[in-house]
Amino acid sequence: MAGAIMNAVPAFAANNTGATADPSATVTTKTTFDKYLVMKKNANVPNATFSYTVSIPTDDEMKSLPNPEDTNGTNLTIRKGIGSPTASSTTFEAGDQTFDSAQTVRTNTDSKTYDEKTADQVIGLDKDHKYAKQTSTVDFSKVTFSEPGVYRYKITENDTSEKGITKDSTARYLDVYVESDDNGKLSIQGYVFHTANKAQKKDGTNPEEKNKGFTNTYTTQDLTLTKTVTGNQGFRDQYFKFHVDITDLDGGARLFLTDKDGHKPYKSTDTVAYAYNAGTGKRDGGQKRFVATEGKGSFADVSAPAGADADMSGLALTANDSGNASFDVYLKHGESLKVNGLTEGAKYTVTETSEDYSASATKNAQAIDLTHSKDDHTDAIATQTLAGDETIAYTNDREGVLPTGIYHNNRAAFNIMGIAAAGGAIAIVIRKRRKNVEQALKNSNK
Repeated sequence: MAGAIMNAVPAFAANNTGATADPSATVTTKTTFDKYLVMKKNANVPNATFSYTVSIPTDDEMKSLPNPEDTNGTNLTIRKGIGSPTASSTTFEAGDQTFDSAQTVRTNTDSKTYDEKTADQVIGLDKDHKYAKQTSTVDFSKVTFSEPGVYRYKITENDTSEKGITKDSTARYLDVYVESDDNGKLSIQGYVFHTANKAQKKDGTNPEEKNKGFTNTYTTQDLTLTKTVTGNQGFRDQYFKFHVDITDLDGGARLFLTDKDGHKPYKSTDTVAYAYNAGTGKRDGGQKRFVATEGKGSFADVSAPAGADADMSGLALTANDSGNASFDVYLKHGESLKVNGLTEGAKYTVTETSEDYSASATKNAQAIDLTHSKDDHTDAIATQTLAGDETIAYTNDREGVLPTGIYHNNRAAFNIMGIAAAGGAIAIVIRKRRKNVEQALKNSNK
């Protein structure tokens, strides 16, 4: 029977640390289940902790299982679990490794008779998403099994207040297979973790709705800032300073910065030519493109660990412990900045130093009011509450009209010069013709 039971345990490893010949002895053992957190490709892993409750199924739940006698003896008898096993919390942190595709891992690492490689069972994973993974340990060290059998436990995820994270409300069931040898020695031979409160086959084949763990979705939005310069006096290579304030984030949240298309061209050390030099008539370089407000976040170039997905690399903005991030960024015509991975409900403001340009802005292609300050030449939008992916597009226009009269005076001068030149040519022709006539008269008198 041991072989059949082990074949019924494809998802978890029994880590037996001891048992005695006494049938009522305490069996010290642990097992694990997975916790998956799915998010957008350019989002970062949030700082989040999840907890679980291990309980014993109710009488009504147990009554829903078929009687083995009604299945011609093909099903195992499932017993209500006993004791009070516990499941450890799972904690995710900014910078945890993520995966673009379901990872395949070996299970039952302690089994000498069974070895299986199974893919992570991640719900909602597609080409636009990735996931992070942690494990919870279920501890049976304080559980005393008095006889062999299959014991069923119910595991549920507790409510979470983490921003942007959905709860996996589907209960999981953990079956613990306890066996006795010829000497009456009890030991846990394995586990089956599944999503259905159903019976299991005696022969250990095809466990009903076998599962590996819980899946949560971390929903985030992106804030994009774009820059356009128009007008016959608009300088397309001029950099404009933007000040961005973001609040109501999770403390220590890490946000990747990309362009509007999700590419990662930026580094924390980037500089731009911003300040105008009257002596040279040019703009001097050396201004850092990204400058964090002291005490309100920081920038860093993040490198992915060896073998990890490239999604974990790039320029990252980390919020302070209070969930605030404030910074300056310098953009020119055609450039953009996307702040990836903001949680819904985050608040933000944007202020541009527009200099002597006329500024206008839109939010998701709809005009938005700007507050102009003459003293420091800035144009700011009012505080916005993020309700989805949002784009703030600034346009700076500068037009110049040539003063009247200059062009016409030049044309008049050209006309006068033309008339003078024409008059001179006529005079030359007349003189030449007169000379020819005089010469003809002289010849005729001879």
